[in-house]
Parts: sequence; structure tokens; C-alpha cells
Amino acid sequence: MTAADLNLTRILNRLQKGHPAEKNEVKYLLGLSDPYDISLLFETARNVRTGYFGSNIFLYGFLFVL
Repeated sequence: MTAADLNLTRILNRLQKGHPAEKNEVKYLLGLSDPYDISLLFETARNVRTGYFGSNIFLYGFLFVL
């Protein structure tokens, strides 16, 4: 396992435990290019979202009335 893999694992574990991402971690995650790493990020995001909202669906938007 490379240092980058350990860093990604550390960040994803922190996020899954409910800790907010730090600025440098967000920059790191936005810079991911490996498809496997990106899939791990999306899997973690789905798990965190499910932990907060369950299987409910929420729609957000803006309504502009002229």
C-alpha cells in the first residue's frame, strides 16, 4: 500500500466517522484521478449520505417567479 493509498484511506475513514473534511483534504479528494480511488470516494459519500438521510429522497431547487 502506497503513502497515497494510506492518505486516502485515512481521509475516508475520518469522513465516515462524521468528522468534517479539512481544506487540504478537500483539495486532495478533488484531485483524485484514479478510477478506483474515485469509486472509493463515491462509496464513502453514499455511506455517509445514507447514515444521515436513510433511503429518503430529497429534492432541492430554486423557484424564480417573474
